[in-house]
Amino acid sequence: MSIPGTSVDRRAGRRRRVKRSPLLLPSPLAPGQTVLSPISVGTQRFDRIIVCTPWLTPGSDLAELLRSTVSSWLEPDDLVTISEKAVVVATGRVVPADEIRVGRLAKSSQSMCVRPGTRAG
Repeated sequence: MSIPGTSVDRRAGRRRRVKRSPLLLPSPLAPGQTVLSPISVGTQRFDRIIVCTPWLTPGSDLAELLRSTVSSWLEPDDLVTISEKAVVVATGRVVPADEIRVGRLAKSSQSMCVRPGTRAG
């Protein structure tokens, strides 16, 4: 079970608060625009590159999209992440919400989950 704003210290098995600040953009981005957003994790510093993509549709070429938007920023050993939603849309695997059926396991485990924004108690 995940509680927003916390992480688990695996060695101690305890939760600790993690400060998360929202990403603040100078203005709304248009497709093709990028913003460099440096972040620090512990003592390490990383450069996050936020890319505003064009609207994705089934069949969108994610490889070409990455080549045209982030390839000029990349250096050896860089890591690129793509949201699951972008991959689902581009591969045509979107399932309309009205077609989703909640199974027995999901219904029974619902009582053990904490909604985001509420306190576990």
